[in-house]
Amino acid sequence: MATMKLLMSLCRSTGHGRKKVLTQHVGINILAMGVYDAIAHFNYGEKAALDILELINIEPGTYTKSICNTINKERKRRSAYRMSENQKKRRKMIRGLKKKSKIRT
Repeated sequence: MATMKLLMSLCRSTGHGRKKVLTQHVGINILAMGVYDAIAHFNYGEKAALDILELINIEPGTYTKSICNTINKERKRRSAYRMSENQKKRRKMIRGLKKKSKIRT
């Protein structure tokens, strides 16, 4: 509840139903945690979220674990597909077509 009040205090109405979010500077500890979280998500996917929750002594629930595992499986599947030989050939072909169209114009 306090978090929602904080978020609402950072937003100011600009009329016509739009909200303007104000910038807020944070301390070095919060910034470091945000950077760690971003890097961990990039490297390890949603497993990083589960690890962070466990580090701060919050037990992730069944549904949280389930959705994180589902997201990770999908991420790995897409990565394997993008690294396949057929996809590499297709990307090279598309790049070649783009280069040819740039030369003509």
